Amino acid sequence: MRLRSIGLGLAAMAMLSAVPACNNNGAFQPGNTGTVIVHVVDGGGTGIADALVRLQLRSGIGGTFFLDGRTKADGVYSYGGVEAGLVPVSVTPPTGYGSSEPLFKTLSVAGGDTTSTTFVLTRN
Repeated sequence: MRLRSIGLGLAAMAMLSAVPACNNNGAFQPGNTGTVIVHVVDGGGTGIADALVRLQLRSGIGGTFFLDGRTKADGVYSYGGVEAGLVPVSVTPPTGYGSSEPLFKTLSVAGGDTTSTTFVLTRN
């Protein structure tokens, strides 16, 4: 694609080069990233499907945003491209489940590494 010069050619090119890279979900994709894996299981270790998992991520422009997803049939939710640092994670149980333990954790994500955590739910 060729940019036509109307006196703003260099300014437009500078603005385009300043746009942060994004991953395939449209979220800011910084350079030092890791992967977060969340397991949601019952007391016997069996995965629980359809639990809502929420990660609070930094936007790369000074703010934060939430990334929501649901566990699959095996009780796992994973997300790559998470900026290294402290990442708050919470779980909302699906219908029929609850927990006597807190459903919120702060994970320490290291660049190039996989960080996993497990939430244990009980049947209501």
